[in-house]
Amino acid sequence: MKVSLKTVSGERVLFLPEGLGEAYEPGCVVELVAVTGGVKVRPVGLTFPEAVTRLFTEKSDLLQRIRDGE
Repeated sequence: MKVSLKTVSGERVLFLPEGLGEAYEPGCVVELVAVTGGVKVRPVGLTFPEAVTRLFTEKSDLLQRIRDGE
């Protein structure tokens, strides 16, 4: 997957594609870890499996509320 590094207000910004960005809420703090040949993005305070579980739980709860007419 290729994405472009942009400059916004003098800061370098990496825009995550929607599918990857769903694991992180806007404003959430992530850690960038330099690895051989690239950069790894991981949430601060959550492991990736915890973030995935949280994401699917929240989506499941939202879908249930929609089914219940809330």
